[in-house]
Amino acid sequence: MKLFFTLFIFLLIKLSVIAQAGFPDKSFGDNGIMIDKNFPGYNLHIVLQRDGKYIVSINKGKEFSIIRYNKIGIIDSSFGNNGVVTPDFNSDFSSCSEITVQTDNKILACGSLSRNNPTISNIIMARYINDGSPDLSFGKDGLVEFSIEAGISAYTVDFAIQPDEKIVITGLCNKGINKSYIPFISRFDKNGNIDKTFGTGGTVFNYYDNLPMQLSSVVIRKDGEIIVGGTYSYLTNPKFMLTAYLSNGNLDSAYGNNGVALYGFGDQVYPELNSIALQEDEKIVCGGFVRDLQQSPLILSQMGVVRFKRDGSVDSTFSDEGSLIFTLEGGGSAIQTILLQKDGKIIGAGNINESTDSSQFAMVRLMPDGHVDSSFGLEGLSISSIKDASYCDDALLDNDNKIILCGSAYINADDINYLTLARYNNDPLSKKQILIAKIRRWLQHHNGIAWDNMPNIKNYAVQHSNNGMNWNTIFSSRSYANQPRSTANNYADPSPLPGTNYYRLETTSVDGAIAYSNVIAIGDENSSISLSPNPAKNVLQVSGLSSSENTKIMVVDLSGNLAISPKLITNSTSHNLNIVTLKPGNYMLRIESNGAVVTKQFVKE
Repeated sequence: MKLFFTLFIFLLIKLSVIAQAGFPDKSFGDNGIMIDKNFPGYNLHIVLQRDGKYIVSINKGKEFSIIRYNKIGIIDSSFGNNGVVTPDFNSDFSSCSEITVQTDNKILACGSLSRNNPTISNIIMARYINDGSPDLSFGKDGLVEFSIEAGISAYTVDFAIQPDEKIVITGLCNKGINKSYIPFISRFDKNGNIDKTFGTGGTVFNYYDNLPMQLSSVVIRKDGEIIVGGTYSYLTNPKFMLTAYLSNGNLDSAYGNNGVALYGFGDQVYPELNSIALQEDEKIVCGGFVRDLQQSPLILSQMGVVRFKRDGSVDSTFSDEGSLIFTLEGGGSAIQTILLQKDGKIIGAGNINESTDSSQFAMVRLMPDGHVDSSFGLEGLSISSIKDASYCDDALLDNDNKIILCGSAYINADDINYLTLARYNNDPLSKKQILIAKIRRWLQHHNGIAWDNMPNIKNYAVQHSNNGMNWNTIFSSRSYANQPRSTANNYADPSPLPGTNYYRLETTSVDGAIAYSNVIAIGDENSSISLSPNPAKNVLQVSGLSSSENTKIMVVDLSGNLAISPKLITNSTSHNLNIVTLKPGNYMLRIESNGAVVTKQFVKE
């Protein structure tokens, strides 16, 4: 029996300004909401970089762009061209269907394009390094275009990256009966070349029952098995559908019914699956919407969730018998993205419609067993009324466990949808998950660092910067549980840059929490600029400045977010910097004068 959870429309009141999970984070944007009118568009996607910055893709008519924002919702001008990159495929039309950040911090976007003939669409990918420059090792100048077969049109829906860095793309192509659209999967190597060891010539087609299907998501299991989620027979008697493929592209006959798992919500009930997420125990949570066609008058769609076990059978321990439907009287709802918290709780992010012509950002949170978590938002539900209407396309959990919803806000006066991010408070991460390592100079090497082994750390990554703000991983090492705490780890940079080099350590705990060490600057011994006192509490004195009118200084945190940018007194060689408003921690002072840049680290007490 499915559980029907009813919330009356009068509960849709404005959320209180508190830090409870599910309520807007007032420190972000304008009371938790950031609307960027520089970017009108639709079908947005968001992904998180290791340093906490947000990468957003947006479709803008005939092309798409990728934008980077810092943690407080301000565009990061150090990325691409003033914070933006727009792939140039020299096509009539291109769109992005998904975006991700690889383990090496490269940014990969996948989508479709049409060239000359609007009825034929090909697969495309674009990859960029951390600063927004094209990754020249990928495809041709960082771009890939692939036709799965001459005369066949293919539209990408989602993609995932295997542990061996191969790229799995799924979508629909018109290779079915009478040019009907059927699912496909294509696999590429890490350099963007088609992997001909997969399926037939790199692609697998699914003719399952020759019925129309829609796809939404793909995930990769630890053993390399590929799970694709979608909607089976969406025109007649539709069902949630998962399809399992072995690493060579063959269907896994041991999964579900000969590789396919289905779940229907009943006769005359129309469901559509929009998102799947893979739990640590390899159960799969599916989210979307359900519409009961027997209701009179016809009600709007409602949020629907199902969980499948590892073998493709429905998990009867979830909710009542494996599924859950949320019914909102007087309105409809749908889940666009499923998020999994580290504590096992499940967030369904999407939209709620109070009427047929209005939509707002919405979330629901479930306990690990599938029942509503009443401690979240308003009895488990969070709703944000943004402008005249808003449409959530994607969501993520950031490094602080806060929730980011990404989509667009419609402003009636402009008749335009604008890029919109909304950030919400969430349960804080356990302090036990956040472990801070300290690094020191490795005296045997000029550009070397050392650190002691830390408990509960599974990975160390040495990161380098030439300005103390933009970081790249240059070395990575696993940590082993039986390694004693006193064990010292060393790394010497084989290719330091001229001038000052900055190093820090990124640690990943066994719980997946990411933290950063202190920063060490090496090679700036001859700089005439000095800071005192250091550490400082209220005022930091900067001495040795150039008297040039072109001297500028700014303070950034260790994630590269701008904290202070004061105006200097002309012809002065010193400056008393007021740091009262800074939170205690490590900061970088960046001094730019006549084209030369010097950075110094200081500590705010």
